[in-house]
Amino acid sequence: EAKETIEQVYDVMEKYFWEDAHGFYRDEWDASWSASSFYRGQNANMHMCEAMLSAFEATRDKKYVDRAYTLAIGVTQQLAERSGGMIWEHYDTDWQPDWDYNKNNTKDEFRPYGFIPGHQFEWSKLLLWLDRHRSENWMTERAKYLFDKGWNRGWDAKYGGLYFALSPQEEVIDPDKNYWVMAEAISAASLLGVKTGDSGYWKAYDALFSYCQKHFIDHTYGGWYQLLNQQNERYSSKKSPAPKADYHPVAACYQTLIALNSL
Repeated sequence: EAKETIEQVYDVMEKYFWEDAHGFYRDEWDASWSASSFYRGQNANMHMCEAMLSAFEATRDKKYVDRAYTLAIGVTQQLAERSGGMIWEHYDTDWQPDWDYNKNNTKDEFRPYGFIPGHQFEWSKLLLWLDRHRSENWMTERAKYLFDKGWNRGWDAKYGGLYFALSPQEEVIDPDKNYWVMAEAISAASLLGVKTGDSGYWKAYDALFSYCQKHFIDHTYGGWYQLLNQQNERYSSKKSPAPKADYHPVAACYQTLIALNSL
């Protein structure tokens, strides 16, 4: 029954959310499908790319990997070019960067302000996942670029871990450490290490996992703590809360296992 459900969801997305003129998905409608939000964001398209890759692996229907490919080019090349190389979060209806949307609010769960290093890593992972099914040279090069930018701008050389948000000028504006950012960086580093053979990515992988073992992972009860300050002090005992739960660490480790098994 899963295939039928996948098709139904895909058809709804095609009818209401896909903007063929731009090659991206819009974010939301009201309950009656009569009014669409003016907001456009990369985050929804990033997770749609992930969904399309998962749907392709489940069904082997080529339309899903084709759509993942379209989204990957659109976000990591076209949108990134509009914002100077890294991927900005927010856009207007013409898919031009909106530099003021949610300005100074880096804590919005799905629409944080700034360049988010974690999303550079997440796209790096997605590009190499796509590469397994439809390999082109630009995918690895772009994955390396996004990872390196996220790492060079986001790694805290003093306390370890990765900062959460950067300004349009790529300066740190939120030095907190968020669990999902570490997970996505671990995944991207492992996939790049396998793909390129560059030991630098394995050094990043080791640094990230050692850091998470020390600061994020609850070795007694399981799960990853959600948020630390710059000095790696926990704000609370909350771990991987809804709606994300342990999705990011589990998915990151799953992708890492696939990469390692290919060696």
